[in-house]
Amino acid sequence: VTGTDNLTIGDTNVAASLALNLVGAINAGSLSATNSIVMGAGNSITTTGSATTASFTATSGADLIFGGGINASQQATFTAAALASFGGIVSAPLITVTSADIAIGSNGGLGSANTDDLEINAAAPEQPIIFGGDGSGGGYNLNATEATKLRSRTISFNALQVSGAPAPDITIRNFTMQGSLAGSSANLLASDLFINSPGNIRVTGAIRIENAGGEDGLFLSAESGRIEVVTDMGGSIAMLGANGGLGGNLYLDARHIAVGKADLLVRLA
Repeated sequence: VTGTDNLTIGDTNVAASLALNLVGAINAGSLSATNSIVMGAGNSITTTGSATTASFTATSGADLIFGGGINASQQATFTAAALASFGGIVSAPLITVTSADIAIGSNGGLGSANTDDLEINAAAPEQPIIFGGDGSGGGYNLNATEATKLRSRTISFNALQVSGAPAPDITIRNFTMQGSLAGSSANLLASDLFINSPGNIRVTGAIRIENAGGEDGLFLSAESGRIEVVTDMGGSIAMLGANGGLGGNLYLDARHIAVGKADLLVRLA
């Protein structure tokens, strides 16, 4: 289905593939197609029900708002110029979300026991990019509660540098995630959490990976900048095993790594 206006459709089930491409907005109910579902809109895309297919792709010039879960046996890709919002669980071996902001509802989640690679790309030029915390601060914000709703063998959170814009920084606030020893509650499935910035990474809250197994890892990478852990703002990093002792693996990669109080870090910058 193609068109220059808006499209509203109810529950739709097709035998092979479903393609919806609109200049305006798309509003849909539940969707099912054996091979693929491809949705593209110049304005927002909103679904109120679930979606089931092999390959799922949605691209919006505004918001992506999914009210139900998405089950894709091969891959699921989401690209939004504004907000990507998930009210249900997205389950697929490969999941990629690229947007200017993200929201994961109380019944939502990205990834499942079947997910090998979850990639979250923050495309918010010249806006704050925040991982963890209480959701305040504007810009791109994946809060601590939303972080507990991520599940995959590899989780990557990337700050994307847009052409012509300065290299973006990431601020990491308080969050706790579970390693593979947590069983069905695990966020990391004997795998790694990567937080990557082409600029700087500033840790101003407590990072905790609990129940970390020997194959679980946390990677912080600031390609051309600094990693700062600001202790007087609560900044800390802990990788803990099942008994509360040290566990897992921690990797820090940056041109400069500094740990200390905020005023000292300013002098060292």
